[in-house]
Amino acid sequence: MSIFKKKDKPAKKNEIKLNVDTTGMTEEEIAALEAAAVLEEYDRESAYRNKLPKGITSLISAILLAFALFQIYTSIWTIPAQMLRSIHLAFALALVFLLYPAGKHMRKDKVAWYDYVLTILAAAVVLYIPFNYEYIIKAVGNYTIMDITIGVVGILLLFEACRRVVGMPILIIVCCFLLYALFGNFIPGSFGHRGYSVRQIVNHMYYTMSGVFGTPLGVSSTFIFLLTPGALLGAASLFLADAHAVTEVDALTPCEVLFFDEETLKTLMQENFKLAENYFCYLTGRIHFLTGRIESIASPTVADKLLNYLAQNAENGVVNVPHGYNRLASALSVSRASLYRVMDELEREGRILRKGKQILLKETQQD
Repeated sequence: MSIFKKKDKPAKKNEIKLNVDTTGMTEEEIAALEAAAVLEEYDRESAYRNKLPKGITSLISAILLAFALFQIYTSIWTIPAQMLRSIHLAFALALVFLLYPAGKHMRKDKVAWYDYVLTILAAAVVLYIPFNYEYIIKAVGNYTIMDITIGVVGILLLFEACRRVVGMPILIIVCCFLLYALFGNFIPGSFGHRGYSVRQIVNHMYYTMSGVFGTPLGVSSTFIFLLTPGALLGAASLFLADAHAVTEVDALTPCEVLFFDEETLKTLMQENFKLAENYFCYLTGRIHFLTGRIESIASPTVADKLLNYLAQNAENGVVNVPHGYNRLASALSVSRASLYRVMDELEREGRILRKGKQILLKETQQD
């Protein structure tokens, strides 16, 4: 028998501290408050300012309304992708700095003065792109010190917004990749590279469609949208034999949703030809949209798209661009920055020659 006996430690009770007076509350109400407290403790996205005064909530509501109206506008009328994504990001950053404090345990009932500064600064540096869109397109990488400074500030503000909403892990990963790009010339072996300057990194990350304004932001600004009254969802897959769609719809306000099964819709179409006509018009629009997306993916490079377009529309080796290069970029499903960059490269290679709103295929003329 052992002289020393290890005492069993009493199990620690997980105590959840609530910063509100629970006197008179039911058990269900207290449980809901405890669940919200746990979620706020471990979920970064839940640690937002939820006790703001009416004036600030009215300001945030106005920004959200403007954000929604902008997304509705861009779903009807097309604007260049880089402008769309930058304005989308400006709204998002402004909301992040107003709604999320610098630390999850900081006060949730007021916005710190420096967050107002960060909100204005974030909107200014991101909206610098749409307000100077023509200059940025024509500069094609030849940016000034002020442009690079704005890019650095924009990236740092995005880092801070990411830290507040998501947390440090993803930010550490991003910083590691940026440091690899900056100091890769010091790494020996096959993992090393020639290294990139701060100017080159900022140019690629902030002023092209491959960095900050790349595919994830494009998906957020294009495919995550607001359903307006009368909008359809899932209609294109209704008559498939193995129809299944994974999506998530959040109701912002109380609303009514009408579900149709296949047999019901067939009966309605037989009784009302106008319904069938509208349904086919909707499907035709979706097919046209998806066809453009498939063509943009199937074509390997922007240069291939441009050369194929020029070859199909050339008359005696000359292609007229009467509506300007903005319309041409939209027709090719590329950004104007990418189009100008490729045209410059092809012109340096001696394959095309630009004269105003005309493009000469020099290879065709030589043949």
